[in-house]
Amino acid sequence: MGKMSLRIGKNILIALLHTFHHDKYGVWNNRTESASKTIKRLPITALDTGINCSAINEKLTRLAAEHNTDLTAIDGFMWFVSEE
Repeated sequence: MGKMSLRIGKNILIALLHTFHHDKYGVWNNRTESASKTIKRLPITALDTGINCSAINEKLTRLAAEHNTDLTAIDGFMWFVSEE
């Protein structure tokens, strides 16, 4: 019998990190990427998901600090921007 591999996608992993450490990790999903492009805050991406996660989280954290808010509010903002 072959090996079974368990893979967790970026959306689930980042959602869990945000849920348990909402002060450290923003939400990274397709809407976040779309909104980040719209507001010209999408970092240069790499082939490595971990590097991309760190780069996007850095951008989200910086955006929250610039607007004196938290990463949960930034997630709501990203949803709003991606809907426009």
